[in-house]
Amino acid sequence: MSVVAILQARVGSTRLPRKVLRDVAGQPMLVRDMRRLQRAQRLDKIVVATTTEPQG
Repeated sequence: MSVVAILQARVGSTRLPRKVLRDVAGQPMLVRDMRRLQRAQRLDKIVVATTTEPQG
């Protein structure tokens, strides 16, 4: 059985739009989250879940 992490990466949030792309200590939050997940020893796969909806 595979262990999969699903990382939500929507940019159309109403409270804080484009949050996943905002800078955190010099890097977009998405990059920081991906690097942290890549260090997990028990994960077999990382899936980034986003949307096909145009951002407004």
